[in-house]
Amino acid sequence: MPKFKGRPGRSVTKSKPPEERFAPLGPGVEVFRLPEWEAVRRIITRGGGRKVGGHFSWKMAGHVVYESGPEERCARLMDVHSSVQAFYAQPETIRVSTDGAKPFRYTPDFLAIISGAEARVEVKRECDLRPAPPAGPSDERGRRRWERAWDMRARLRDVRAAYRRCGLLWVLLLDTGMAAMGDPDIVDELISQGGRHITEADRVRLRDHLVASGGTSTLGAAAEVVREASDPRGTVLARVSEGALAVDLHTPLDHGAAVVLVR
Repeated sequence: MPKFKGRPGRSVTKSKPPEERFAPLGPGVEVFRLPEWEAVRRIITRGGGRKVGGHFSWKMAGHVVYESGPEERCARLMDVHSSVQAFYAQPETIRVSTDGAKPFRYTPDFLAIISGAEARVEVKRECDLRPAPPAGPSDERGRRRWERAWDMRARLRDVRAAYRRCGLLWVLLLDTGMAAMGDPDIVDELISQGGRHITEADRVRLRDHLVASGGTSTLGAAAEVVREASDPRGTVLARVSEGALAVDLHTPLDHGAAVVLVR
């Protein structure tokens, strides 16, 4: 299995880790970045039992790496969410040192461009961050899980504070929050339609139809103007992951589903 790097359109099987050169970012915070938001860490694809790999994003025209199941789900969601213009995995590493606290390093899971604003995104499962309390004094597994969650919440509070000192937005996105942003089944269907070719004539007809409809039409009506594709419905839906069209990620993608012109 290839080891994917975070920069769109590139993958490698063997590479040396990049030389880390940190620069000041804010009070007590330094940052290391690579050009074009290339991933700053090598993704290890063997061992550990984690789900790791690369999601091919039509929005980003290349692979976006992930290191867990929730991160993969997040990448898929951002690929079809109309508010996300671009997203990058493992975009930077910060080194934080403040008076009275032990220095630490942190790498966000993603950098997302949301409605024109940069947001560093950390993805976590709610059950890992807020587990049930130990069942009793003999529940050693529950106690360890509870202590790990306590430490994790403390570290994430420190991360949020560090980014705030730098005037940068950092958000914690839980798996439950992702489900509220988009139905996973609808997200997966949109991903499955990605990459379908559209002829220039069909593209013009589709755009003209949406403009004439005030920017919004139904999936059925939009598919009717796509005349040169073997699957007109799929061809329309493929434009969502490209960022040209948007749909409601909680509404079934039937004949009457709304299709909105984005650009």
